Amino acid sequence: MIEISEKFKVAINVLRDLHATTAKDLTLLITNMETLQKMKTEGLSSYTEEKQATQHQEKVLKDTIHEQSEKLLSQLDDRVNNMIKPLEAYENKTKENFRALELKSTFIKNSIASKDVMKVIKTAGKEKTEKEEIRSVDVTKCKGLPNFVPGCITQQTIASMYGRLEEKMCNTKFNLSRKFKTTFSTVTCMAFNNGSRWICNYSSKKIKHIKLLQDGSIIKKTINLSGVVRMQISNSGDTAAPLIINYAFHISKNNKIIVGAREDGPTFPPNGPRTIIV
Repeated sequence: MIEISEKFKVAINVLRDLHATTAKDLTLLITNMETLQKMKTEGLSSYTEEKQATQHQEKVLKDTIHEQSEKLLSQLDDRVNNMIKPLEAYENKTKENFRALELKSTFIKNSIASKDVMKVIKTAGKEKTEKEEIRSVDVTKCKGLPNFVPGCITQQTIASMYGRLEEKMCNTKFNLSRKFKTTFSTVTCMAFNNGSRWICNYSSKKIKHIKLLQDGSIIKKTINLSGVVRMQISNSGDTAAPLIINYAFHISKNNKIIVGAREDGPTFPPNGPRTIIV
């Protein structure tokens, strides 16, 4: 039980705190609405740009395909002209020979039917001398038209030529929690595992093991190696399979064997994990 005036003061303070909190929340909501409106506007603008880019790519591919089609058709026209013209000339010559031979056959037939001794003898001598050799068309010397071999069109090939949609990276803000200064001139590569940081420098042939503790203290240890490559913490046991051991190999004073392993194949460009195994 308290005095009404005292309760009133307490209630006023509570309402003032609530009002301040509400005002803060209102400001945050206004900021959120402005941000959402901005994102919406930018999204619609980006949609228009990406749609236009997609449609432009469609036109480019259509034009390119049409150009290739016209090129092949032009080549085919040239080939058919080069093939047909000699055939037509030979066909006309064959028709002329046929008509001449047809007249010759009729003349010989009439000479036989006339039973005129001198005409038969004269015709036989003349036609035997002027006989022209007729040969069959050699189809092996005739070049045919090329076959059209369509390309293999799959969803993957279309996607590789046409393009694809890629997610944009969001604008992410990072906050610095703790800092560690290293003596390395450059940190060539790093790996993380359960709060531990492994950093290395190729030229110095050293690896530093750094552990940031909850109380803010830092535990660090430097390891000298005969060589350093790209690394990744391994939790797969004490075997490199199916990876292969590369030139990064070191035996420490306490008989710890430290090796570098990688995917089989060319060293560069990297194709798969780069692992350090102790």
